[in-house]
Amino acid sequence: MAEEYLRICDDCGALYFTAGEQAFYENKNLTLPKRCKKCRTTRKQEWEQEQKAKKLIEQAEFFKQALIATPFKNVSIGSFPTGDPSVTLNIIGNGFDLMHGVKSSYNNFRDSLGKNNSLRFALETYLNVEDLWADFEDALAHINSGDMFEVIDMWLDDFDAYDPDAQAADFFAAVDTATGPSQTITNDLPRRFRMWVESLKVLDMAYRPLNGVVCNSNTLNFNYTEFIEELYGVEKENVCYIHGCRRKKKYHPKDKLIIGHVPGAGDDDLVGGYRLPKYKNSRKREMVEAAIDTAARNLSWYDEETTKNCKDIIKNNQEFFGGLSNVSRIIIVGHSLSPVDWDYFKKIISVNKNKKNIEWFISCHSAGNIEGIKMFTGAMGIEVDQITLLIT
Repeated sequence: MAEEYLRICDDCGALYFTAGEQAFYENKNLTLPKRCKKCRTTRKQEWEQEQKAKKLIEQAEFFKQALIATPFKNVSIGSFPTGDPSVTLNIIGNGFDLMHGVKSSYNNFRDSLGKNNSLRFALETYLNVEDLWADFEDALAHINSGDMFEVIDMWLDDFDAYDPDAQAADFFAAVDTATGPSQTITNDLPRRFRMWVESLKVLDMAYRPLNGVVCNSNTLNFNYTEFIEELYGVEKENVCYIHGCRRKKKYHPKDKLIIGHVPGAGDDDLVGGYRLPKYKNSRKREMVEAAIDTAARNLSWYDEETTKNCKDIIKNNQEFFGGLSNVSRIIIVGHSLSPVDWDYFKKIISVNKNKKNIEWFISCHSAGNIEGIKMFTGAMGIEVDQITLLIT
């Protein structure tokens, strides 16, 4: 016999609750709902939207007060002053792509890997950081060597490397297996990262909020995408893709897409912080010590592979940087100004003849941006009166 509907939704008046459902709620000591599932879902979504709108209003007010308190001048996109393209340098970061609807955040990269991907597992399990995807490049420096050293004894045993008749290959196979996550990252990350970058696209090519700001001038592009050319007509010859471009050139090899942390950000003494367990068997202890030393060499190679050598990159693009000696206006859009890229900015300043007269226009959309800009300009020795915040 079909169960009778016992409740009427307070919002839409629909019958929605059966005797069986009521019994379930009562057995679990749960409060009986006053609305049907559809109306509950609608109310939850409305509440979430209200909270989101409230948070945006609070952030906007906080940003407004921060702008009042900051010593920097500010200008909106609509009232941006025109300048001479021949003495202008555009510096473009990932915020530029995000501004144009491109799903190019590292969270988007994570999602592209899927939940059961071996690369994602290695990254999220063996990089010792609190929020991996918030600053992915820096996170690559913090490989958890201790977790790999801990399992070396187990793998030596599994590969029968302790056996007096074992081959050297058994020893090295055990070490390679223990440090396998680092090899997964160095082998798979470049390939999967390129696949993701090549899939990125602008959803609305007609949306060009930076008209009047970005001009056809020298451009230092930290993105791997060529959207600065397609959207704003910046000529390819004027753009330096400092970390490589995804563009496929006929009869030319693909650019290497450079991603990594600053030199020295990793742990130089990988073994120093690891306490070796006590072993009664001296031969076993010596083998584990040798295996850990070998594993540390493997991880040193990992560190080299995930390091962004900015000084070498600058040398490879010396012609571009050498042509910036007369720049008097720098427009930075969507760059985080993270220390990982400071060497490039220092080079730009060092080659400029009139560094104290450069006008810096730096995009800004939150109070947190202002604090980052203060840290950056202080480190670069840029005077307060040289800086104008471009409100985006």
